[in-house]
Amino acid sequence: MPRVPHVSTEPVQQDPFSLRSGDDGVAFVVAVYGEVDLLTAGDLAREIERGVASPCPEVIVDLSTVRFIDSTGLHVLIAASARAQEAGKTLRLLRPSPAVNKAFEITGLDHELPFED
Repeated sequence: MPRVPHVSTEPVQQDPFSLRSGDDGVAFVVAVYGEVDLLTAGDLAREIERGVASPCPEVIVDLSTVRFIDSTGLHVLIAASARAQEAGKTLRLLRPSPAVNKAFEITGLDHELPFED
């Protein structure tokens, strides 16, 4: 299994949403905490775009501490996958909890997006 640089997934505060990101020159990691919805999806999209624009060949989005995702968040991840591919980058999504993963299963995106456990 490929190495994943460590970025804390602990929330910055007790906010319903927070992001942490960092890179080690090989992978740019975006750790997402809380709820990805209409109000927060733009922040996630911008952070993923920072990763795609970085010199790192790989972008990892850690969804393991996401508690909720709506269709806006799903769209961000679909667009991020396409954008990474266009830029010649590898995108990996670390799978969310089983409850949140249901949204990906229902839409069929669990087979379309590059998930890893």
